[in-house]
Amino acid sequence: MDCGSCSSLLIAALLWLVPSAIGAHLVTDESIRLRALGAAFPGSSVSREPTIAPSRSVSKKPRGFVVSTTDLVGFADAFRRERLYIVTSPPSDGDERCAAEDVATREIAEARNLQFQLYSFDKFDYVLLAQYRYGVSNALACESLGRLFLIHGRGVEWKMENLVTLPTHRHSTIQKVKPLPSTNSNSLLLVESDMGGPGAVVTSLSIFEVSSHSISEILNIRGRADVALEERELFFQGIDLKRTAERGGTAFCFTKTTFAESDRWFQPPRVTTECYPRLSVRPR
Repeated sequence: MDCGSCSSLLIAALLWLVPSAIGAHLVTDESIRLRALGAAFPGSSVSREPTIAPSRSVSKKPRGFVVSTTDLVGFADAFRRERLYIVTSPPSDGDERCAAEDVATREIAEARNLQFQLYSFDKFDYVLLAQYRYGVSNALACESLGRLFLIHGRGVEWKMENLVTLPTHRHSTIQKVKPLPSTNSNSLLLVESDMGGPGAVVTSLSIFEVSSHSISEILNIRGRADVALEERELFFQGIDLKRTAERGGTAFCFTKTTFAESDRWFQPPRVTTECYPRLSVRPR
């Protein structure tokens, strides 16, 4: 390997191992947060509730277990400490119309019960992650919505550049949001959200590459699973920054802890390293 290649790998590794070197930063300034929220939902009225919304984290403890199986794999609610906002306007697209329609009355709600986090990627670009529901008896395919909005904010002109909707079926919470260091001029954001069906609760774990004009999904895997169908499956995965750095941005490596697989239980849990190739860039 020539010296230039060594230098490139070293720089990539340093950026991955020192997250503060590059990446997103959580925005807490309420005036900036509200401007970004207004850009994500133009024409909406916004009010902030005085209390924090109750957590919607999942937990279930089958007979004979000291702790719940979902607690073993760590299902949580990343927005459990976020304030609740009421964002009111007519639904803007098909996903919102599905979430807003009461299946009993067929009436369409307009008030979103919404929590969000805002991340700054450079001086003018932000990603707003929103988790919201309409408070009606809606279809299981769209109980609530998790969305990423790419916001460009400069001067008086703040506008939404791009929108990504996370998987909606039996979705209730965004589990994790983690800015990652990047090996190029764009930033990376790990987002994990729950979904499921009868006998199964899993998470969709995505890594998005964020530029000034688009959000591209470059990884999508199951981050956690509690499946009790024909074969028992119980595991979680956490990103391994050091091993990912060694791959030079071509793959993302995770430490996978498996409690059960194909009806076989592991005691102690089996711990492995799993590396997944970076997807071809898919703007969302």
